[in-house]
Amino acid sequence: MNARLALLSGIVALAALPVSAEVYRQVDAQGNVTYTDEPRKAPLLRRSR
Repeated sequence: MNARLALLSGIVALAALPVSAEVYRQVDAQGNVTYTDEPRKAPLLRRSR
């Protein structure tokens, strides 16, 4: 039972590794902060990671 659980946990952990996304932070003129995963929605001059 413990070996199965360890194997299943390992498979789930390995499957989750390649999942990632870049997050872009945007601050508007009023100081409001928004986040997006689409770089086209973040203004070029205000882009940061």
